[in-house]
Amino acid sequence: MSKKSSTKSKIVSIVIFVAVMALLAALMLLDIYRCPFKAVTGIPCPGCGMTRAVLSACRGDFSGAFHYHPLWIVAVPLVLVELLNALGGIKIPAKVNNVILIIAGILLLAVYVIRMCTGTLVY
Repeated sequence: MSKKSSTKSKIVSIVIFVAVMALLAALMLLDIYRCPFKAVTGIPCPGCGMTRAVLSACRGDFSGAFHYHPLWIVAVPLVLVELLNALGGIKIPAKVNNVILIIAGILLLAVYVIRMCTGTLVY
């Protein structure tokens, strides 16, 4: 695959990702969307509340954002950095990127367990 073709493929993937996220946000605003993980398992997923947290932050309701999911403040820059890395806007070595994603995953699971144990999980 040529470099030009690879870049086009990345851009198409990112556009699709952003479109899907926008659709999910719109469905949540209309109160139509529900967590598929919860629908299947009956328990909320580690990311439950994240979209509502980001939407609250976009409206300036930061206490509401932290109420829905305390890691929204980490997720937003992480997604932006990953998009820039995928587009070639920045270059993060693969090993460093993997460590960043592993740490983010561990944080997500730790917050999930704490919120499940304390009954503060919002879904």
